[in-house]
Amino acid sequence: MVFSISIIGYLLFSISDTYTNYIEKPVSNLYGKVCSLMLPLIGYKAESKELNLIGDGFEMSIATGCDAIMPLVFLSLIIILSPYGSLKYKLKGISLGFLFIVLSNIIRLCSLFILGHHSQFWFDFFHVQFWQAYFILLTLMFFIFWLKNIKS
Repeated sequence: MVFSISIIGYLLFSISDTYTNYIEKPVSNLYGKVCSLMLPLIGYKAESKELNLIGDGFEMSIATGCDAIMPLVFLSLIIILSPYGSLKYKLKGISLGFLFIVLSNIIRLCSLFILGHHSQFWFDFFHVQFWQAYFILLTLMFFIFWLKNIKS
């Protein structure tokens, strides 16, 4: 019950101007800046402008849902609300999960930029099909990993 109410609360908050202006846009901008620094290391020119990654012949918007905030909220909630583990272990799990999901999202965004540069079909497939399913599994796998490593 607490989980459901928390998720509904997050979803309602996520449509507010406060969320958009102070969380979503700054996070998406940061992802864009990081990706624009990473992509040239593997041979792809990229520039970050506001919520867009721009390269030679391809431009990609980092829009709502591309920020991996929902998986982070979901993971944080299932760890905090779990009856297992100490508060210290829960905070460690949330911190490591945060790092894992953020790094995975950077890889996701860079791969989508590369795919979009070469093929709209593969960009669409990975954007809509693969990466969405992957992030659901990633979040659940991390939670299971966290559970299995609790010291009794």
